[in-house]
Amino acid sequence: VTESDPVAAYHAASALFAVDAPKSASRRLLAVDESKLPAYLRWRRWSLLGQCREAMGEWEGAAESFAKAVELAPVAEREPERLSLAGALVELGRTEEAIACLAEVDESLLRPEEVTVHRYLLGRAHLELGNPNRALELLTEAHALGGGEGGPSYSVAFATAQALTALGRYQEAKEWFSRALELAPAEHRAYTQHEAAYALIECDELHEAEGLLSEVVSDPSYPHRGDALADLADVRLRFGDLEGAQHAAEQALELGAGAAACLTLGNIAYEYYSLEEAVSWFEQAVGSSQPGDPYWVGAHQMLADVYAQMGQPYASRVLMHAKAALDHTEPSSEWYLPLTQYVEEARSALGGHDRLLN
Repeated sequence: VTESDPVAAYHAASALFAVDAPKSASRRLLAVDESKLPAYLRWRRWSLLGQCREAMGEWEGAAESFAKAVELAPVAEREPERLSLAGALVELGRTEEAIACLAEVDESLLRPEEVTVHRYLLGRAHLELGNPNRALELLTEAHALGGGEGGPSYSVAFATAQALTALGRYQEAKEWFSRALELAPAEHRAYTQHEAAYALIECDELHEAEGLLSEVVSDPSYPHRGDALADLADVRLRFGDLEGAQHAAEQALELGAGAAACLTLGNIAYEYYSLEEAVSWFEQAVGSSQPGDPYWVGAHQMLADVYAQMGQPYASRVLMHAKAALDHTEPSSEWYLPLTQYVEEARSALGGHDRLLN
């Protein structure tokens, strides 16, 4: 195909994309002189370029291309391009923009399967914004609309499981993760297993969670392997395999999962009653986490506990860590009463003050 024939070049790119060669297709499309294409192919060139970039995970470029396609497409063809643009915006975390884009879609011009995509994307966006109830409503609608012969798509099943996890409905989440795992494409399998393991942990199905996480960490291409190793260490710690927990936590630490790994290593030291070592690990967990996040709170809770075991000379430290943890501990938590008690006992040991006065 000669580049002097832009229509032929567009069709060649289209054929390359169809045989899963998005990089080559994208190069062809970028070489086409847009001004020499007939109007009906100008917007299609941008749309196809967006699909190529999407296939390569280049979401910024995909969003730019789809925005151009929306701008140039005739009214009757515009709505599917808006959906593609919203999908790229969701992937980029530009969630408010995605919702605004979806609000502009004229549903009367969508095919039934496109309405399903609309509900799915809106559900994903609400999940990102921390509205899991609304997300679940929309994803349930997407599931019902796309309910045909094959049941839910992977994307809908996975997002539904995430929404249920966010709502603390772990048993239901576990069932949806199970569906998602049956449907997961190879490139999403490890991430899906990792998320599913979290729901299993919350359901106290630790051996099943360990099985999934062991599979995840054996995939060297998985980008969140450090976090998965930290989760595996935590699971092993929970059912008393201290050696296995330590091994996984040390590997997690090497891969940068600092706070989570330090917390587990601190707990292992505490189990062996190596209190000084436990303090050192918990201090590292505090230092490598953000104030208020679960690892930070957990480390302060454990520091209050360890210093309480170490006796009255450490009362001011007990008080400091118990107070820090209490600021972020719900009254319904099993930690709330022990921490409150630590504060009272430490204050009493310090003569009613927050530190020992000379």
